[in-house]
Amino acid sequence: MIINVFCDTLDPDYDNHALLEQYQAQVGAALRPAFEDDTPPDVTSMACQVCNAWISSGVSRDASDLKRIQQLLVSSLQNLQTSTHELIISRYNESTSTLLRLSVLQAWAEVYVKAHEINAKDSAEEALDLLSTVEAHETYLSELWMSAIRDHALLALPPSFATQLPPNGGTFYCADTIDSSRPHYRRTWPSILHAAAMWLNKHPFRKEMDKITDMTNEDRLFLSIGVAIEALCAPSSTHTTQTICICLEAFMELISSPWSQAKIAFNHSTCVEYVNVLHRTVLTRSNAQIHIHALKCLLLLQECRGNTGEGSDDRLEPGNSFLFANLEMVMCVLLRRFPEISPTDHPKTPISTYASTGEPLSVIKELIRLSIDVIVGLVSLPTDQFYVEVPEAAFLLLTGLFSACAVNPSEEEKEEQVKTSDFVLHGTPSMGHKFFSVVPHISQGLCSVIKNMEIKDSNDRKWLTCITTTLVTLLQTLDQKSEQAHLESYVSTLTVLICSAPPQSSNVQIVYDKVSALFSKMLEGDMNSKLTALRAFKTLIMSCDPVIRTRYIRSVSPAFFEVFFVYQKDSPVRDDDLTLIKDILSIQRLLLSHCLPNTHIHMISMIVPVLISALGSAAHALCLAEITFLTQTYPVEVRNMFSGKPHLKQQLETAIRSSAAKHKLY
Repeated sequence: MIINVFCDTLDPDYDNHALLEQYQAQVGAALRPAFEDDTPPDVTSMACQVCNAWISSGVSRDASDLKRIQQLLVSSLQNLQTSTHELIISRYNESTSTLLRLSVLQAWAEVYVKAHEINAKDSAEEALDLLSTVEAHETYLSELWMSAIRDHALLALPPSFATQLPPNGGTFYCADTIDSSRPHYRRTWPSILHAAAMWLNKHPFRKEMDKITDMTNEDRLFLSIGVAIEALCAPSSTHTTQTICICLEAFMELISSPWSQAKIAFNHSTCVEYVNVLHRTVLTRSNAQIHIHALKCLLLLQECRGNTGEGSDDRLEPGNSFLFANLEMVMCVLLRRFPEISPTDHPKTPISTYASTGEPLSVIKELIRLSIDVIVGLVSLPTDQFYVEVPEAAFLLLTGLFSACAVNPSEEEKEEQVKTSDFVLHGTPSMGHKFFSVVPHISQGLCSVIKNMEIKDSNDRKWLTCITTTLVTLLQTLDQKSEQAHLESYVSTLTVLICSAPPQSSNVQIVYDKVSALFSKMLEGDMNSKLTALRAFKTLIMSCDPVIRTRYIRSVSPAFFEVFFVYQKDSPVRDDDLTLIKDILSIQRLLLSHCLPNTHIHMISMIVPVLISALGSAAHALCLAEITFLTQTYPVEVRNMFSGKPHLKQQLETAIRSSAAKHKLY
């Protein structure tokens, strides 16, 4: 307990050193006698836990000290031998031997898991030494871990199945000590299951493994999954949060290998049942870490189904549908944090209560990202028959989530964001709600749904209508939340959706009118609004269908040129305006490239005078470079313009001479 409590406490006298580092020698000296032959088993059992806690804490930086503790743990393996087992029985009893052997297996299991976690994050020599120590014994330990899991599964059977228990007991208990052995298994099985699952995933059910014990590969897989699922199905008061998290992590390990996925994927009813168990776990437990693990398991199950390469006969029936079960679970996770996305008509919860559960903001954001991945994954799953209800549900959840996150911050959040500057949209600092940073992920999710459905059937009128409805829903939500809505998020997301969607679904008058009005409004706003609108407008010009692009160019260009015409000679250009001017000039080039040749002269006649008037300001270099570009790209049009307006040519020459004279002075 002391190690677990103080392992992260820093030493006040030495920077970047743990407080417990100075006690390395004392810990080693205290543990050494506990592993001698005449030590009582309960003391050795506790010493194994201390060794595990010390190694896993990361306190020790002395390689030699760490190796001494590791060697003590290695010496504990002798307690697993038959001769030692018989000696302990002769001195004590069978239950004591069960306690000792399971404690040794648990300690090694936890060190095994920790070694792989450390190695995944750190390739330092200490991490590699620990991993090599564990791997030297993993084959021997894995056999015993699987035997312990089988014992636990048998002892966990209800009394009505007592006749199925082996008459001579299991690997680590005898028939006479069943009742006294059960507490030892209840304490140790989660860690052992996790290590065994990790080992099975690391050595993905190789064929020669069947020779290690009398269990086949499928026996190992479904025994381990069964133990994990049994714990997840138990009443919420039966197991701790830590145990449930371990079971979910073990389940992830077990269904991660291609071999195990192939065994599971083709059994439709089994996959549905697994999702129902995960849904029940999320429904009965409020811990966010459990929900995160459950969503990761759900993504792996989707991967299982997707890797089959075959369509399923999923009929969207409650209780029998994999797709429906997924939607139920992700809805459960999201509604707990965002009750207002519910499609029902119950009273809406205010935005300010979203995080009232007291969960860390980073955890809620992770839940949102995983939920989006689950929703998008559902749409990409192969099915024998197209169901428009799936993308409809996906769009419903994602648009509801978007409207909940893409809102302006409260005054308190504004003060906090000024300090941290965490929120960035398209490279531009922007103020937003506390969940604002997940908005790009939601937008990407909406686009992914569109692309996945387009691959399946790009001509299906039902889902084309579904996309149109989604665009209209976002625009209606924007109208309803005009004061709260974060306009930059809406214009960026709507632009990406319009560019991603088939033209026949986005070329709708109501969408066109409202999006055009949104652009005009933002081009009249502050600097950040203008920047976001210009970049969204540029995306429309570059990526949209030609017909749609032309419509938006005609409607948005007047507001665009109003922004450009502000930079006249009598309007000073600040350094902050340079980024805006760069975007304006890049859009002008695009507009020119899309104009009909006979209209180039009219565009250039509007652009060049403004550029000349801005010479001598902070934007002098930008404007001069743009004039040079236009002269080289459209020489005839520029020459004709200057011939019709000789005073502009004189202004240009004067500005260039004035700028050159200033540079000579400096």
